[in-house]
Amino acid sequence: MCNLKIKFFFGILFTSSLAFSQEQKLSKVISEIQLGGNTSISVNQNTEGRLGFGFGAQKVWRKERVFQITTGIHYLYAPIFVAKEDYMNHFGDSRLNLNKEFHVFQFPVTVRFQFGDKTKFFVEPGMQALMPINKTNFNVGPRMGIGSKFDIKNQPFVVKADYFHGLINQGTNLTYIQLAYFALTLGIGLK
Repeated sequence: MCNLKIKFFFGILFTSSLAFSQEQKLSKVISEIQLGGNTSISVNQNTEGRLGFGFGAQKVWRKERVFQITTGIHYLYAPIFVAKEDYMNHFGDSRLNLNKEFHVFQFPVTVRFQFGDKTKFFVEPGMQALMPINKTNFNVGPRMGIGSKFDIKNQPFVVKADYFHGLINQGTNLTYIQLAYFALTLGIGLK
């Protein structure tokens, strides 16, 4: 299943790269390409946040309207430190300090409300599905973003801050880790 997910992701990237030969075709499929950094957030006394990164592509529907809908696919690397987690082994149960690293595909669907003239500011509430690369379970959680869109020499840019809160299934006895993170991304808009 993991190989199928990886092939699916790279298939989407390959298909998108074919469209680069004609910018007009690409902009019909993708509106923004994003790259950013994130930090996981401690959600209880047993976890500590760590720095990560991510990248992806989004489609903005109704681009010039006040009320827009965005969909996308993103990759996220999100490490987190978990103190004294239950860990089963052949000697019995142990409690260990573990650094967990999550490689996740994200599928956000948000509603973007934009306002402003030259520089457009926006608020972007929505939901996001998570699919860890090495697991088969989808998990869903709320997502909230704020940001702005502006032009530099006729090239559109997007700066956005996002917050997400969800669960990651670790696959052992249906154990979950709460994954909350804050991300700051820079996007390049396609015309």
